[in-house]
Amino acid sequence: MLNPGSAHLVLASLAGGPKFGMSALMIGSGGTGYTAGDVLALSGGSTAGLAASATVTTVSGGVITGITTNNPGDYTILPACIPTANLSLLHFDGANGATTTTDDNTGNTVTIATGSQLSTTQTKFGTASLQMDALTNPGTSNRGVMITGITSFGTGGWTMECWWYNPGGIITWRPIFASNASTYMAVGYGVQLIWSSVGTNLSFYASSNGTSWNIADAVTIAGVAFNAGWNHVALVFDAAAGHYYSYVNGVKQHDVTSANTICGITNIWVVPSDYNGSELTLTAWIDEWALSSGCRYPNGTTFTPPTSAFTYNTCGTSTTGGTGTGAIIFPTWAPLKPTTLDRITKSTYINLSNGNLTATCSDVSAVQTFHSILASLSKTVGGTEKLYCEVIYQGGVNFYVGLAQSGFSTGSDTFVGANATDYSFSSSGFKWNNNVSTAYGSQLLTPTTIGMQFDLNTGNVVFTINGVSQGTAFTGLSGTYFPALTELDGVTATMNFGASAWAYSPPAGYVGWF
Repeated sequence: MLNPGSAHLVLASLAGGPKFGMSALMIGSGGTGYTAGDVLALSGGSTAGLAASATVTTVSGGVITGITTNNPGDYTILPACIPTANLSLLHFDGANGATTTTDDNTGNTVTIATGSQLSTTQTKFGTASLQMDALTNPGTSNRGVMITGITSFGTGGWTMECWWYNPGGIITWRPIFASNASTYMAVGYGVQLIWSSVGTNLSFYASSNGTSWNIADAVTIAGVAFNAGWNHVALVFDAAAGHYYSYVNGVKQHDVTSANTICGITNIWVVPSDYNGSELTLTAWIDEWALSSGCRYPNGTTFTPPTSAFTYNTCGTSTTGGTGTGAIIFPTWAPLKPTTLDRITKSTYINLSNGNLTATCSDVSAVQTFHSILASLSKTVGGTEKLYCEVIYQGGVNFYVGLAQSGFSTGSDTFVGANATDYSFSSSGFKWNNNVSTAYGSQLLTPTTIGMQFDLNTGNVVFTINGVSQGTAFTGLSGTYFPALTELDGVTATMNFGASAWAYSPPAGYVGWF
């Protein structure tokens, strides 16, 4: 692997194409199904707007043995990546005693249930953890945290894991993970991993039909070694092997053979209060809960638990073309994350999905107000870049797309274009700046693709509708800007900053916003 401290990686253009080799890219274990000619899309990094990629040249038994580079150039190297938690990630960082936390994947606020709170008393990584609060509320049930919005584990592999600190041992049955829980008790079918009443047994339940535990019914491992301090607990589905595995501190516990996938779910609970209808107290702390697509700990093989906190979306992925999966791990190239809508600088009524590219407003108040969100990456006028991004306006009324500066208030009933330093094009066909509207383009129907061109040399902005230019909207902008959206309830819009193919090609010289 490359030294993460290196400043740049130069992909030279040599006869026949240089191979990455181990100095730049590692061929990981478990990958299979590749054929010569498959193109691997390496996330992050660009030279003059071109994404780095590689072409498979040779394979052995479906595993890559040779690669050549595409789009040679100069790429900034960032520290080696940490595996992605791309479905849900809770760091449980925050103020001592807080009863809400943030899902680092979606940016949505997660409410901590009765009898639990954030605590700075114990932490594996970061500044706090989730405390099951029998210490400060003796006799009170501790209901943990419910994550909604995940309705399926998918058909491929997945990994569910967390760190658990329990100084006194488990004194009764207690679910660690549970799906389809009713209110706060793990009574629904899906998947459950439960510590037993004596703290040394671990039981696994799983259902593919939603009516019975047909994959695993109380499959129990006795005598599980459980430390008095922090313990790493993981439950995985290894789709390639057709096995479900559980691990404690990197050591396999369960090994259940089944190719069946988990049934549809309505929620996931982290440490609900019980599994059989009786609420029980517990003294414990939970940290770094993550649900990832892909089996991170395959084949039942012993592994070293993570040594640092997870980060969202920092590892590259492959492939485009072919059917190969799982073989590519490599240093992350700039930018660290593809540009998305920002899960932090947004109104609480804006819900993100589709890898933080789709924004939906869910304000059902009697008197509705504007809600906004900024992109994750800003650009400053004065450079030579010509930038382009697209937004698909998919439904609802009162929608604005444009540019805003840092400090724009996303949740104060202010729309993009209401201030002197932000500019927008609205679904009504008007352009807006400083709360002044001017007739500009056609009124938008849905679905419609709006393109935004931003010339950093001139500071000029042009909008397009389904590829047709509406003319120059604004000229001479100065300063630093983020792409921005404003929505009312029911509006849904999806951004494309250049990671996917454009719906309509921009003018020559324009590149994606990354």
